[in-house]
This record gives sequence, structure tokens and C-alpha cells, in this order.
Amino acid sequence: MSRDVVFYESIFPFQKQVPTTNSIPMTNPQNESIPNVSTEPMNFNYNSDDIDLETEQEYHGHSETNSSSNSPGSPVEPQNDQNVPVYPNIRASTRHTKPPAWFNDYVMHCNHISNDDNFSTSKPSKILKSPHCPPTYPYLESSVLTEEHKCFLASVSKLNEPTSYEQACQDIDWIAAINKELQALEDNNTWTIMPLPQNKKPIGSKWVYKVKLKSDGTIERFMARLVAKGYNQTYGIDYLNSFSPVAKVVTVRILLSLSASNNWFLHQLDINNAFLHGYLEEEVYLIPPQGYHKAKEGEVCKLNKSLYRLKQASRQWHIEFCNKILSFGFKQSAHDHCLFVKGEGSDFMALVVYVDDVLITGPNEALIKQVKEQLHDAFTIKDLGEASYFLGIELLKTDKGLYVNQRKYVMDILADVGLTGVKPAPTPVMKNVSFCADQGKFLQDPKKYRRLIGRLLYLNFTRPDISYAVQQLSQFLHSPTDVHWKAALHVLKYLKSCPSKGLFFGKGSSPMNITAYSDSDWASCKDTRRSLTGYCIFLGKSLVSWKTKKQKTVSRSSCEAEYRSLAATVCELLWISFILRDLKVSFKIPISLWCDNKAAIHITENPIFHERTKHLDIDCHLVRDLYKSGFIVPQHISTTRQLADLFTKGLCNPQFQFLLSKMNLDDIHHQGSS
Repeated sequence: MSRDVVFYESIFPFQKQVPTTNSIPMTNPQNESIPNVSTEPMNFNYNSDDIDLETEQEYHGHSETNSSSNSPGSPVEPQNDQNVPVYPNIRASTRHTKPPAWFNDYVMHCNHISNDDNFSTSKPSKILKSPHCPPTYPYLESSVLTEEHKCFLASVSKLNEPTSYEQACQDIDWIAAINKELQALEDNNTWTIMPLPQNKKPIGSKWVYKVKLKSDGTIERFMARLVAKGYNQTYGIDYLNSFSPVAKVVTVRILLSLSASNNWFLHQLDINNAFLHGYLEEEVYLIPPQGYHKAKEGEVCKLNKSLYRLKQASRQWHIEFCNKILSFGFKQSAHDHCLFVKGEGSDFMALVVYVDDVLITGPNEALIKQVKEQLHDAFTIKDLGEASYFLGIELLKTDKGLYVNQRKYVMDILADVGLTGVKPAPTPVMKNVSFCADQGKFLQDPKKYRRLIGRLLYLNFTRPDISYAVQQLSQFLHSPTDVHWKAALHVLKYLKSCPSKGLFFGKGSSPMNITAYSDSDWASCKDTRRSLTGYCIFLGKSLVSWKTKKQKTVSRSSCEAEYRSLAATVCELLWISFILRDLKVSFKIPISLWCDNKAAIHITENPIFHERTKHLDIDCHLVRDLYKSGFIVPQHISTTRQLADLFTKGLCNPQFQFLLSKMNLDDIHHQGSS
């Protein structure tokens, strides 16, 4: 209890007393005139230095004033009463208090406390309002960007897309987009209106809305896409085969790296109604979509051509696209079926397709435009010009090279989770932190956790710095706990510190060197005691491939875990070499493969077989044969300089920043403030 509290056991200030002649006179409220109150607002300047403690004590002693003796707006003067005791002066506490602990997780960007950061009960500090300070300042800086790119970022950031048909009906632009899509479906003979046959079950549909942008950031069009609820289809009845390939992310990175290194033209385009070009082989019936009024009651739409999100839609579209692009003289890669190449030298072109989004690069812009015209005649395309926003990835080409990041995607995640004002963290995961399945309490709603981890997995396209953290958290999608959720939020706190960090592909020259780093974390999983594989591969100075993955079997030693990691890295190197040969890119061999385990290097270079390595026979033959053929050369590197260490464990901030600086990542938005 505070030492400033004084007790008066014999004094009862609130006790009822008999009125005396010295009592305060009462007034008749009926005869009392109502004073005229000024309509101007009154300013109350609070200052604790101006407060008179004696006046405050008299007020608490129930002193009152005669309203008739005071003019309107004049201060109330308390009257002395002999029956009211006078208390001694009480000293105000001068003890300083700290802000609540939960303030530590947030950046107080709007309330800046002057002079003293501590909160005081004796004298409140003045609060300075700063409405011009955004939640992400200074983590996003635009002073180094061109005016065109600023306009593009402004257009991308302010877009709001409806999530339901009811919301879309409130905007005339989206209504026009819906009508345009329905008309295109009818013109394409996508369906036939007919009564539903017996023993047939129709599937539903929904509308998906997206704003398409031009290369300069202006709105190209409002797109309303009718998609089928393919999850209602039944295998063997309304679909059979459904597999369809998409471009590998490593292929896209390699193509971007080559385009920047050779200063090639890089264009993008979008196929109009791509899935509507595939022909169906099965009978599929669709419930008439919202906004379509030509079907009578009891009638359905029998699909003649595929529709988006049908089980077989992507497969039929890919078959149709391959037939057309091969007829133009392109050759399909045998190692990535979504990569097509044509010509040599100055006439070389490379094309990669991701569903219906296409990237084309090459040194001859006239040939690129010719391919666009051919595709437009076959499918009707939207020419988006030079690539700037591909699959949610921002591309910025400068004199130095190509910047690739997912700034808007990061900001959308932070906004959806409600962490735009969170205090940033220096690393995505704390050092020496490990996760297991039985930590903490299970989440009542695991969907939010699964959704967040899925978005972080897609963010890994340009963010190798979160690869380890995302891999660890993605193991618990079936039953996440509050510990896993807090760790996922910690990753977002790290992303808040550098939302626009991403890959940088600089200009270079051929032939290009391939460099690989391989590492493992032995028996790191507490639930299964399996080891973790981590590697990263550079094409020149550009990081094009990385992975963090749990090994399939338990390793009996750290040497065995390192050797299995070497085998996984060698397989990736072999595949990348095939892609580069398809792209007709020369590279130097042998490829340097850096490892920090000398025992694993000795097993690679020497025919060592005994009881501790005989179960590694397949991996031994794979790595050793490629070493003998001169494809790779293993080299030793210290653990402190092992770049792949970033993909196998949580590190302290200095070591994390040191290894990250070697990855050739860059932040174009933060250069002006650094």
C-alpha cells in the first residue's frame, strides 16, 4: 500500500447531518433563469502545474456555490463549511510508469512522445500527432524510383477488387465486365442451353474479379471470370485425366536472369479466355451463372468447351497451346514442358507459359512482335508490352539490371493479418528455436494458419531469406498450435522491415559460372529425427535456385546427412544444366560445389565402402559418377561462410545479415533512405 495514504478513522464526510443555520441556501429551480450559453467551443488547456491541491480538497469536501451569485461561464468558487473537515495536503506521486508491455510489438508511428518516452502520472507528456507518417515508413522509400514506376506502384497499391457478385453489382465497370464475359462465352459456343438429362448432376459456378494493368501501371481492363466449381465433379463421369504442367519457378528465374544478363527485350502477354479454347471429351452440365437470364427454369448449360477450374480445363488448354506454338517453329523443352525456344544467335527467342500468362525474351524485338501477332490470330491476346508485373511479381529494369520483388504481395499480407503497424523483427526466426507437433494449444480455426503459410510459400518465389522459416512452419498444417501461429506472425514482423527486398539480376557476360552451396542440419526434427537439406545455386552472381527440405530417411551421422544433401544439390545442378542447354547457354564445367563437411567430400572423391556407407550406395554412385565425369568438383568451405547455412537453421542477426548480403538481394525502395 502506498505510503502517501492517510487514514482518518473518526471523520465521516458522507454521513447525513441535520441542517443548521449555516447550511447552504437552496434555490428554487422553477424560478431560476436559464443562463445564455455561448455556442463557441471552449478550449481546455490541461496543465497539471496549474492545479491547486487545496481547491481540489475543498471540492471533494462537497462545497457548493450559489448559482445566482455567479455569472454564466464564470468559475465555480467553493464556500467554506464548518461541518466539512479540511484534509491535509497530499503529495502527488512522482514515480514514473512504463507503457504497457503489448506496446512493444507495435510501432507508435502516429503518437510521438516528446522529451521523455516514459509515461508519468505526475505530469502527462504532450502528444504530437503526425498524420503524414505512414505505417511502413521508413521501410518503403520511393525517392530513387522514376516517375513512371511511381505511377505504376500507386496504381497497383490502390486497387480494390470485389469478392462477391453482390459487391460487383454496385459498380458499373464490373457489371460491364460481367456482361462482356457472358457475351464472349456465347460467341465462343461454350455451352448449349437444354433441359437437364436424367441421372445427371450439374455443377455450380462463381465469378472471380481481377483488375488487369498495363506496363505503365494504368488500368488495362476490369476482368470478370466465370469459373466452375470443379470440386463437385466426379472422377470417371465428367472427367478422367486432369494433369497439366506449369512452368517451374526456377525456369522463370533463369529466364529473367539471362534476359537481364544479356540485356534482352522482355515482353509479357495474356491469352484472352485461355481455358475456353480447350475442347471437352466428357459430358459436363453447368447451373446457369449469376447474371445470365437466357436460361429458363429447369434448364442447364451443357458445356461444349472447357471452363475455368474444371478438373480437365488446364490440361485441354495446354494441349491446344502446345499444338499452336509448335506450328510457329518453336521447340518444346524436354525438361520443362512449358519452355519453348526458337532460333539462334540474334534470332533467338525463349518463351515460357504459366497457365495463360506468357513471357517472351530475346535480342530481336521485331521477332517478338511477330510471335505476338501469330498468337493473337490463334487465340486473341492482350499485349502488355514490356514485363513489369508478372504473376504478382514486380519487375523493374534499370541500367544496372533487373529488380524482382513482391512488394505489393507483402503489403497485402500484412494488411489482411492486421500487422501494418507492427514493430519489425531483424530475422524471420529466432536463433536455436525448434518446433514440434505438440507445442502449445491447438488452434480452434486452423484455416487462417494454412492460408497464411500458403501465401508465404508463394512469397518464397523472390524471398530466399524466409525459406527455412516457411519450411519449418509448413510441417504443421494439419494441426497448428498457438506457438506455430506466433512464429508465423514473427515472419511477418521480419517482412515488415523489408517488404520490397527481392532478387537482383545484374548484367553480365557469357560464358556464365554455376556455383552451388550445400548444407544439412543433422537430426533437427524433434518428432522424426530426420535431417534437413539446404542448398542454393547461383548463375553468375544471380541466385536462381534454393531449397529447404526435410530428408526422407533418418541419417545415422552428420556425414551421412551432408552426403544426402550433396546428392539433392547435384540432381538440381544436373537439371539446371539441361535447361541451360535447351536455352543454348554455355557455362563452365566443372561446377564448384561448396560443402563444409570434409568427410562427405572424402566419400565423394575416394572409393570408400564400409558398414557405415554401404546403405548410401545409390547416392554414392550418383555423386561420385558426376565427380568422375568432371561435372562437379566438391570444395570445402568454413561453416561461417557457408551460404546454405541460411536454409538449414535459425541464425543470430549478424550472421544472418552477413550471409544474406552474399545472396545478391537488393531493395530498390530502401536505397534512398539507407
